[in-house]
Amino acid sequence: MKKSKAIVLLSILLIIIAVAGVLAFTPFKISEKHDYVSALGNIKLGVDLKGGVYVVLEAEKNEDGELIDKDGNVIAEGSSVMNTFKQNIKKSMEILEKRLSDKGYPEATVVQQGSDKIRVEIPDVSDPDEVFSIIGKPADLEFRAPDKTTVLLTGSDVEKAGVAVDENGKFVVTLKFTKEGTKKFASATQTYQGQAMHIYVDNELISSPSIKEAITGGQASIEGNFQAGEANDLASSINSGALPIVFGVSESKVMSATLGDNAIKTSLIASIIGICLVIVFMIVWYRGFGLIASLSLIVYVIIDLFLLAMLPWVQLTLPGVAGIVLSIGMAVDANIIIIERTKDEYRSGKTLQLASQIGFKKAFSAILDGNVTTIIAAAVLWIFGAGVIKGFAITLFIGIVVSLFTSLVVSRMFTKLFLPLTKKEKFYGVKREVKN
Repeated sequence: MKKSKAIVLLSILLIIIAVAGVLAFTPFKISEKHDYVSALGNIKLGVDLKGGVYVVLEAEKNEDGELIDKDGNVIAEGSSVMNTFKQNIKKSMEILEKRLSDKGYPEATVVQQGSDKIRVEIPDVSDPDEVFSIIGKPADLEFRAPDKTTVLLTGSDVEKAGVAVDENGKFVVTLKFTKEGTKKFASATQTYQGQAMHIYVDNELISSPSIKEAITGGQASIEGNFQAGEANDLASSINSGALPIVFGVSESKVMSATLGDNAIKTSLIASIIGICLVIVFMIVWYRGFGLIASLSLIVYVIIDLFLLAMLPWVQLTLPGVAGIVLSIGMAVDANIIIIERTKDEYRSGKTLQLASQIGFKKAFSAILDGNVTTIIAAAVLWIFGAGVIKGFAITLFIGIVVSLFTSLVVSRMFTKLFLPLTKKEKFYGVKREVKN
């Protein structure tokens, strides 16, 4: 590549990076009615950084303070029913976690408090009453016979619920029954052919479709003049299932941020100082190659910020910040491996351009192996973890993927643009091997 072309391309890239950096960090006014919010300002924060609400749900009790089941029967300590109750507490927590995750609150925490309570914390919510619109109420689904009293199928007979648009352009909730549910539905539609089947959700009549023929395919749909959000909420509630225990609210409160706005600003300043010190170290120690690695690191930070702001399932908490810091360290480490491999090749007698090509090639497998194992670990934590663990896994996963791109693609691109400008050993901090 000619020097003039390299200068032009490098100048364009630096301008793009500068503009992207401004958009990533700096809010500004577009017009009297519109303000631009930076990518940093668009990142959703968790309870410990922004505050939110918590609600304590307590299992239903009678007037004497004794635990009771859904039918009002006392649950005796040490009985088999009590063992089932304890299992149902765990199941209720899993259902609540799924509902919160489906509603876009992966950083919400659901923990058991005592033997009969569940504490739910949701970030970025200012009204405790909003919790119930987020976690939803139990979706008690029932298909009833024409007499409206005989229950033919329930939500437990449904394998999966979804949302679709019918031929009239209306939203409907689609149902796929379990194997047992398919048999029940086929029998019911055969028995009551030509009559109406009534569909109730939480004891409220949603629709009463007429049964034209026996339905044996194991699928059906619920019509009810739904809006898109209503249909999605109902499908989500059916999928996660009704809570196996009846809960009441024993406590609810608005939470202030643990760290507060000042601490967030302090943490941000500390992060910027830390990155700047890394950049200074890289440039002083590795000269031109350190400058290239630093530009790559800046690109990494910008891309990572935009992804954290854009992706709907990201909600940043302290563990999430730890995931970002760890991925930044791995991004720097990847560039150091590339530089050291390049210096080794140059010392052995190769030209700077050839040394850089071989350096990237030899560093590739080491970088890929190290990062892929981390990506797998992050993916496992993301899938099977919950609350703050999932938050850490998400930011780590995103950061590692971005660091792979910047170290193997962006750094290589900058190296190709810098080499035509100068090939002086002093600039790149490389030396030939001295032979006696």
